Parts: sequence; structure tokens; C-alpha cells
Amino acid sequence: MEKAETKKTNLIFLVILTIETLGMFLFDEIHSLIAPLTSLMTFACFGLMLAERLYLGGFCAHNQSAFAESSDASKDSSGVSSGLNNVLSGIGHELWIVAVGSFIALINLFVIGSNKGAFLTAADVLLMCLLARNFNLAAKQRFYVCVLYASLLIWWYCTVRWYFNFNMTGFVFMLTAVFSILLMEVVKKRHDGFEWLSFVQVIQFIVAFLLCLLYHSRCVMAGVLAFGMLYLLIPHIASKRVLREILILGATVGSIIFTMLYILLDKLDLNVTFLYKDILSGRQDIWKELWEAFLQSPITGIGSSYVMKSFFMFEVHNGLFDILVVHGILVFCCVLYLLLKRLSECLLGFSVCSRDDMWYNYRRICVAAVFAILFTSFFENFFINSPYMLLLMVLMSGMSDDLSI
Repeated sequence: MEKAETKKTNLIFLVILTIETLGMFLFDEIHSLIAPLTSLMTFACFGLMLAERLYLGGFCAHNQSAFAESSDASKDSSGVSSGLNNVLSGIGHELWIVAVGSFIALINLFVIGSNKGAFLTAADVLLMCLLARNFNLAAKQRFYVCVLYASLLIWWYCTVRWYFNFNMTGFVFMLTAVFSILLMEVVKKRHDGFEWLSFVQVIQFIVAFLLCLLYHSRCVMAGVLAFGMLYLLIPHIASKRVLREILILGATVGSIIFTMLYILLDKLDLNVTFLYKDILSGRQDIWKELWEAFLQSPITGIGSSYVMKSFFMFEVHNGLFDILVVHGILVFCCVLYLLLKRLSECLLGFSVCSRDDMWYNYRRICVAAVFAILFTSFFENFFINSPYMLLLMVLMSGMSDDLSI
């Protein structure tokens, strides 16, 4: 019964993902309509998923059912109460972290006059990190996402969109490449005689990199390279505790340290260009200003209504640094703790995955893509916004026990 019920919110999840994808990447008319509502739509979707899992007792160890041994009596009041107690005993502290982090972000709306959308961003990220604990799409649903983004790739290959931010365009190419590679992996496993698609997967990776090069999207070029390197190295990294910790901390805390190093690099007065642009893209001025402002209000953060002096609009250009400076160190620590837990579970899950597993390569691609997205977010706010955070959840679900199609 639990699987049947969770499919309902999974379908809502897919509908929201589809609407946001079509609006963001295909139809300007849809985008103008839903852009102001994207964070709210995601929040509503996550809220329904959370309520459903609390009712059914769907929280547990990563991708396992907390009610594997429960009976149909869970539908009566005593069963629901028992199930809820099981849930809270398993994830009670994480639920409290989400509640506290969201409450602080809400209070900040009034304390520092932050924009209303800022609260939704923080709450969405916290809920995403919590729900990713046991998020598990059905096989056909996962297949649908792969087909959706592989189709999107074809459209974007045929349409030059110079009016898009170059890094955003490059990130779309990276995501469509990842999901088209996953789609080809599924086809290879479902049908005999399609081993030659491995060659197409390599070509797809190369083309994605060249398209990022064409658009001068330097940060996404680095993300695509990170994806390729991590795909090769992840089996070795996942098997070593020290390497796992280095990778996880590098992809999270490393993004904060990176802003400091970037500012220090500016003081060296280097004059280096890459793809006709200075290697220091101007982010050093933005991050320096934001650090100075943040240190004046480290607990509450500076809010999203802060007026920038070094840039024409408020834009942090770094996912986790955005959470830190906008919402303060308390909300940041809540997000960081949950994100570290989920990434650790991803790597630990892969470390016990046998090479004889039919879906070994599928899982390998998913794990590499999760970290590549986080590394790309060193330069942009990608993963803390929809539909990107929804796609991150889909990739994390690649460590599900059952990937059969």
C-alpha cells in the first residue's frame, strides 16, 4: 500500500518537474507565467511528499521502507500513531533540523526584510535534502525523466539560444547529456544488441563539452570534465573512507572556501585570459562585497533584498554561499548537515554495489552527476533552484535498490 500511495506524490513531482522544465527551457509563454511561482510550486510539492511520508511512515534508512514489516492495520488510528512514532524515531532529528532551519529563514523575512522568495528557497533546499533520504521513483517514472531531457537535448541542439545566460545554457547541455547517457544505459540493459550505444555515450559527453566551449561556459566545462573524471574514479573513491570524505567536503564546504581563494587570487594581480575572458570573471568583487556584508550579520545573514554595489542585481553566483550569506550561519549549518548526510549515503550505497549488478553503470553515472552538479554550483546558484534541485533528487534516487524496468 505504501508504494501505491507514494506513487501519487511521485506523479505530482513529475508534473511539477515537467511544467518547470517546459517553462524554463522551451516555451517563453509558460516561463513568464510560472517563473514567479516556481519556488512555491516546488515547496507545495515537497510539502505534500513530506505529509504523505509522515502519514505512511515512509522515512527510514536510505531507500528502504520503514514499514517493511507493518500490517494493513497501519490505516487505523493506532497504526498511524505507531507508524509516526517509528518515523520520528528514525528521522526525528532531521525533521527538527528542517523545521528549525525553515523557521529561522521565515523569521529573517521580518528581522532583516528579506524577500518572501528567499524563505521558499531555503525551505525547498532543506526539504529536498530531507526527502532525498528515501526518494525512489518507479522505473517507468525514472525512464520518463530520461526521455524528457534527452528530447530536450535534441531541441536545444537545433535552436541557438544566445539570449540565455551562457552558463545556464551550458548547464542545460550538461544536464541533457547526463540524462541522455542514462537513457542509453537503460536501453542497453533492456535490449540485447545495443552495446554499441557505449560509443554514442562517449560521443555525447564530448559533444556536451564542445557545446559548452562554443558558448564560452567555463564553469560548466569544468562541471562536464568533473563528471567524466568522477565517472572514472568514483569506484575507487567510494571504496575509501578518506577519499569519500574529501570528495563530500570538497563539493560542499569547498564551495565556501573557493570564494575566499578566488578573492585572494585577485590580490595577486594576475592577467590571465581563457576563452577571451579574464580568468577572474568579476565574481571576486561580488564575493568580497558579500563576505564583508555577511560578517556584519553572520547569524541572520544579509537577506535577499540587499542592494549590491559590485553588480547590477542581487546574484551570489554560488549555491551554498547563497544560503550562507542570505540566511545566515544557522540556516547554512542545517542545510550543510543534511546535504552531507545525503551525499555520504550516496557514496556508501555505491561502495557496496557489486560490479555484477545489472545497473552498476547506471548508478555510477548518477553518483558522478550529483557531484558534478555541486561542483558546477561553485560558480552559479543552480542546485538551490528548480527544476535543478528536482533533477538532483532524481539522480540521487539512482541509488535505489530496485532499478528494474
